[in-house]
Parts: sequence; C-alpha cells; structure tokens
Amino acid sequence: MNFHGRILIGMVFQFVDIDLNGIDIIPDVIGFLIAVFAFSKVQVPYATMGMYCAVLLTVNAFFEMFQPKALGLSIVEPTSLWMQLVMSVMGLLYIVFLACIFSVSKELVQTKKSIFPKLFIGMHILTLLFISVGIHLNVNDVEDYLLIWFGIYFLFYLYFCGFLWRREYIELELQKKDEQPVPSDLL
Repeated sequence: MNFHGRILIGMVFQFVDIDLNGIDIIPDVIGFLIAVFAFSKVQVPYATMGMYCAVLLTVNAFFEMFQPKALGLSIVEPTSLWMQLVMSVMGLLYIVFLACIFSVSKELVQTKKSIFPKLFIGMHILTLLFISVGIHLNVNDVEDYLLIWFGIYFLFYLYFCGFLWRREYIELELQKKDEQPVPSDLL
C-alpha cells in the first residue's frame, strides 16, 4: 500500500465515530498511527514534519478517548484559558498536518495544480477561528449556522477522500511504470 492509501485509511479511522456505551470502536488514535507510518515510509520534503505532527495528534487523540462525549462530540467545555489554548494549538497542529499531507502528495504525484488544498486548509482555519470566537457567542446564534457548517464540512471531507483515492491510483501507476524492466536492447 502506498502513502495515499495509508492516509486515506487513517482518515477513515479519524472521521468515522461509532460509539458503544461511550467507547469509540474505531478510535482516532489508530488513524493517526497509520498516518505516522505513512509519513515514515516516504523520503520527501515535509514528510518528517507530517510524521511529528501525527505523533502529537496521536497523543492528543489518546487523551481525548477518555473525555465524556455526546453524539461523538466532546461535552467538556474548554472554559479555562489553558484548555482554550490547548484546543487552539491542536487545531493549528492539525492544519499543519493537513498541509504536510498535501505537500507530500504533491511531491509524490506531480499533476496539475489544484485549488482544493488551499480551500480545504482555509476552511479549517475558518473553523478554528469560528470555534475560538463561537465559545463566547450565544448558543442560539450558533445553532442556526451549525448544521450548514457541518454540511459543508462533510462535502469537503468527501471530496478530500476522493482526492486521496485518485492520487493513490496515480501513485500506483507511477510505481508500476518505475518497476517495469528495461528492454535488453536498450541496455
């Protein structure tokens, strides 16, 4: 399996939350560990940074496993400044993690430029700002836009999975092309 396939499987573990009595059957920790493994197998720029980001996100996901949840969302409100700071840093770390995925992908599969990575990362930056400001807003004001935001997020992640899937096949084709033996008359 190649980089894109491993990242795609890791993302499935991160985004599919099936809870049984408050226990996540498909923990995010496994998804981030798969991402660590995916980054460790490639030798391109930003792979090491992506691996370190994935390690830190793995540690964070491990601690999040023990937080109480409702509908897959943490119900612990970050009321202290310390918790708000930790959440913001983890959000920024996740954005760097995504940027590393896109950068490594660009190095492995050099195709035409796409605006999607910039839009996807921009959406995460806006979400991080929204969450940081949203903590101080009235719940009724936020509820009106939350469903729309989740819908947009869902569509972006579906496209992201398709993006990884397409690049996985392109990467496989490039690997097959590199593995083909050179005809003896060309040697």
